[in-house]
Amino acid sequence: MIARVVRWMAEKDAWMPVALSGGCFQNRLLTELTVARLEADGVKVYRHQRVPPNDGGIALGQVVAAARQLKFEEMARKQTCV
Repeated sequence: MIARVVRWMAEKDAWMPVALSGGCFQNRLLTELTVARLEADGVKVYRHQRVPPNDGGIALGQVVAAARQLKFEEMARKQTCV
């Protein structure tokens, strides 16, 4: 079912690549079957390799976003200081 829905969405967007993420993709069997079905249909699939697809990945994303925001704010301060 998941593969059918993802394939339908990929078809609507001119066969864009898809990224599989979220807690359900912690299930190795579900992930492997979904990836195999999509790739057999010609869909390019991206999935997590080093970061977990659940809350651990969200936490890492929040850290990256916060670090980027801090860097942006620091650069802005340096540009306004004379």
